[in-house]
Amino acid sequence: MIIGYKSVLYNIALLLPFRIVLWAMLMEYQLNHDNKPNFIYYTTILSLPYLIGIVFFSEWFLQLELSKLSYLSGLLFTPLYITFCTLYTSTMSIGFGIEVMCIGAFIIVSVLQALFHSTLVPFWHAMMLPYYQSLNKLLNLNISNNDFNQLLLNTASGMTSVVVICHLLSPMITATLVVLFLRKHNQQIKDWLSMKMSWSAFTMVMPLFFMSYLIIILQKSQLINLSHLPLATIGGLFELARFIPAVCGLSVIHFWLSKRFAKKQRMQTIMLVSTSIIFSWFGALFYPICAFLGLIDRVTDLRQESKIAKN
Repeated sequence: MIIGYKSVLYNIALLLPFRIVLWAMLMEYQLNHDNKPNFIYYTTILSLPYLIGIVFFSEWFLQLELSKLSYLSGLLFTPLYITFCTLYTSTMSIGFGIEVMCIGAFIIVSVLQALFHSTLVPFWHAMMLPYYQSLNKLLNLNISNNDFNQLLLNTASGMTSVVVICHLLSPMITATLVVLFLRKHNQQIKDWLSMKMSWSAFTMVMPLFFMSYLIIILQKSQLINLSHLPLATIGGLFELARFIPAVCGLSVIHFWLSKRFAKKQRMQTIMLVSTSIIFSWFGALFYPICAFLGLIDRVTDLRQESKIAKN
């Protein structure tokens, strides 16, 4: 377990969402134990808050609202995180585990959007409508009905991708890195600091990058009428594809920080953990920067000692 060894671990755990604490404890157990039956029992015990919620608050669960999304997604996505733990510990390659999860998520969301787009958009629209109405009333934005409906429609169209990123992939990265850095799994940390996206992932991401930015340029310049395209849905898929290089870019940043604070182990750990949490909480700001770093690092090695020394 990651809680109880030092007071700093307990204080950090208080700041993290329960999902990240739960997943971090699962990863720590998986890295240190080989007994699979005990892992199942351990997972069940840690999931008791979710299980108790289902038993005693079943009516609360059945009424789907945006405020319950985090709780429900934590319950539904925990088996997927266990899958990631199994992939990671069986191959001991964090890059392989992350890419498999991200590419799998991209394929599944793409299929869902292609087959059930007409069902998903009304579903998210109905869930987001009360939230946007309350937000509009609270902030007194004075948005016209047409603009309000268009904003809500765009959000609903890309919401499936947003949920997968914010409630599965991003917490998955944060929980794993918190364990590696706080528990000093040195071999795994070394693997993380040298992680690059594979050429297969690079080949998949680059066309989506160019296509998405081309669509944005054409839309802004109004050279071609693109109103018939589901731009918000395409944008959501682009966000999913961009997450792989963004994670690799975070690895580059952590490599630089580890070199910068190599002689100050405590400060190094604080910086690595804090940037992991910031990456998760403020992804909208950091994903673009990290994604470009990840793509550039695939083509030209940003971790070369000579380049670090110059900086």
